[in-house]
Amino acid sequence: MRERLRDSSVDFLRLGRKILGLCDDHRLAADAADRQLLQRRLAESFAALEETLDVVSVEGDEDVWTTASVAHMEVARLQRAAANGASESDYAQVRAKTIESLADFRDVASEAFRRPGSLP
Repeated sequence: MRERLRDSSVDFLRLGRKILGLCDDHRLAADAADRQLLQRRLAESFAALEETLDVVSVEGDEDVWTTASVAHMEVARLQRAAANGASESDYAQVRAKTIESLADFRDVASEAFRRPGSLP
């Protein structure tokens, strides 16, 4: 169980970072075909992120689940900001919040694994 949670936590962070990069690429893409391809890749990555969130919510403690949920919401906001053509400053603000929430998840998950008896 612990190993599954660890693997899902690592995947959650990896996918969150991947989506962050895809959102940046989407904003910079000049060609409609490129944006459409990136949108498809974003949708696939976001679906995978939600699958890992499901594992984290079942296997993790309340702190791990809560910070994963917040990070998930921030990644979704970033994705919407990229797709909807948010202003540069708005996008930068959402991007910074997304990075912060992913870092918070990393820290909380790492701490949960170090605390004896906190995870099954």
